Amino acid sequence: MPRTAEAFVQAGRSALSFLEVKHGFVLVETILPPEAGASPPFYQLTYRKMASPAENLFVCLSTAPHRLELDFEFGCGWPPEYVNTIHVCELLEIESPGSPVMFAADIYGRFGDVERMTAQYCEMANVLDRFGHRFFANDRSLWEAVWQLRQLRIQQESDQETARLAESAFKRHEWRKAIEMLESLGDKRTKLQNAQLQYARKQDERSA
Repeated sequence: MPRTAEAFVQAGRSALSFLEVKHGFVLVETILPPEAGASPPFYQLTYRKMASPAENLFVCLSTAPHRLELDFEFGCGWPPEYVNTIHVCELLEIESPGSPVMFAADIYGRFGDVERMTAQYCEMANVLDRFGHRFFANDRSLWEAVWQLRQLRIQQESDQETARLAESAFKRHEWRKAIEMLESLGDKRTKLQNAQLQYARKQDERSA
């Protein structure tokens, strides 16, 4: 096994040992590059709780360091899909709003250094250890919170796109379009956007 693969397995198993000790999970899959120099190298550890078919909980730690990707996800059901998976950042945002996300820094730089990788993976694992009580209890209220969070993000992205279109229309003096876009933002308009809406309305009335 290449040295970097050994380092990943050692660091990952060390950080996630609490799953086996405290929650009865078992390491069921280890994915490593087939050979040194494989491109792009991908590494993953998957744990599952098999005690009850109703639980079917899983935890996945994966990384593709050359693409600066590091993911720590967990969920209920099999196989893992977006609809049955929670990302560690989502759990942190739900259970501890405003907490900084520090563990995604220097993914490539830390890779291969067991001590630094372990520290990084422990930062992520500690989020699940501290705030994962609803996950480990298979509490459906957590999934409702995840759904609400994702819907909020979708709405925020839609609002950002609307604001971008409104700003573009305003700069091009397309007053009707600017008015339509700005009005659709409702009470989410900023002070500047409210001022732009008033100005656009006046300009539209003059050109009518």
